[in-house]
Amino acid sequence: MTEIIWHYTTLAHAEMIFKDQLLKVSEAERKFGLKPAIWFSKNPHWEPTATKNVMDSNGQIRSMTIEEQYEDFGMIRIGIKFTDELVTWAKYKHVSKIQPTLYANMESVGIKKGGKPTDWYCLFKNIPSKDWETVEQFDGKEWVNIIKSR
Repeated sequence: MTEIIWHYTTLAHAEMIFKDQLLKVSEAERKFGLKPAIWFSKNPHWEPTATKNVMDSNGQIRSMTIEEQYEDFGMIRIGIKFTDELVTWAKYKHVSKIQPTLYANMESVGIKKGGKPTDWYCLFKNIPSKDWETVEQFDGKEWVNIIKSR
């Protein structure tokens, strides 16, 4: 059985991805001096670092609950085959030439959100829809296939 790795996103972002039929590297990262990448997770349920933040009634920033994320933004995941081209989080540190303090801060924030760095992988190239294995949408209880597997 082919192992699948997931790109988790919101419904609004997914609509743009579907329109272009392309998962694109994040140009936002370039603004921070980072090598643009597409991020993936081995987490089969949801990648906590993909969860949006909100300000609570006390003025504190917190991560949304899964229920809030689903209700406010929707939850989509695009699965691709796990390949040797994927770069681990540990290898990203060297390949991207990221500043060590920024790398450590990103990792720390990700862990605080409930993520596991051993789940994080990236690619430095766009991925056309022909290379997607599956696309699924969370319906509030489970992931439902919305585009047939290849």
